[in-house]
Amino acid sequence: MGFKYTTYKGFMNYCIGICKNKQYEYTEENIKYFNLFENITKLLDYLIEKNAIELENNIYYCIIKQFTEDPEKAFFNIKYMVDKLIKVNNNETSFYYFCTSIETMIGLKVQFTNEFIENYNKENFYYPEQVKAYVILSDTVQQFGITKKDEQQIGKYGVYFIYDENNVLAYVGKSLTCAVTRSFKSVKERKLRSFNKIEYRYPKTKSDVAIYEAYYIAKYKPRKNSDMIFNDELTIELPELPVSYVIEANKERSYTHEYYYYIEKVVDVEEFKKSKNMYLKNEKNKYSLEYNGIHDREKSELYAHNECFNNMEVKKLTLIY
Repeated sequence: MGFKYTTYKGFMNYCIGICKNKQYEYTEENIKYFNLFENITKLLDYLIEKNAIELENNIYYCIIKQFTEDPEKAFFNIKYMVDKLIKVNNNETSFYYFCTSIETMIGLKVQFTNEFIENYNKENFYYPEQVKAYVILSDTVQQFGITKKDEQQIGKYGVYFIYDENNVLAYVGKSLTCAVTRSFKSVKERKLRSFNKIEYRYPKTKSDVAIYEAYYIAKYKPRKNSDMIFNDELTIELPELPVSYVIEANKERSYTHEYYYYIEKVVDVEEFKKSKNMYLKNEKNKYSLEYNGIHDREKSELYAHNECFNNMEVKKLTLIY
């Protein structure tokens, strides 16, 4: 059973005890379906024993959690899943949808094993018509070097403006120690590695820096800023700060890196078995893909950018990525 109770009846009694403590009045129908729910636990145990599925969590813990939070919802979900299994056994719905329902209703994640999908066929009663798969795709990132840096700018506090690859203002930030250093950290944090340029403006005091950052964010509402963005307009106007320094992308020096990534997709099992760029969605395959450097698109793209910056020539042309 994989739980501290030696019988399903003991597990049921524990859940009923939760209902009594919560003064929830359950019905005979509730108990009837709770008894029938044992068929689902037996089926899952059987499929685990046959190495057909793996569970990310424990069905008994999931049910107890639901009873602890809302007994009425727990009984409803139990009945729903019992009826769903009856439909599976009557060929009225597929086993795949049974598995997706148990994740939605009970919070139990069911994953098919590689061996089950590869070695079984449609004659198997619980063989799914569809599966969740990792689809492997590829793309290329392009990274530009930057214009020559001015060492005298290092250590100056100020406000910086980061413009994206389309030369649209994307982010406004500040630093009270070194605006140049902080701006390149923001480039990474805000995923603006393909920036077109960064402008630096230096107020007279650190107090002015804090005020001007808030002022420019409220005025321009850059899409990568989240704080100090309001649905109204400024009614004050500060003296405009001059642009004192600019770092631009060097369009003549670019570096590219091809990378692979995965997306999650539901596909027909026959399509999956014929494909050479799909892997069954389960923990084993996810670990294997990531071990080989294939992650979701966002993380893979990040690593691809890092590969560009690991190029020694790029390091010379950039500041402190």
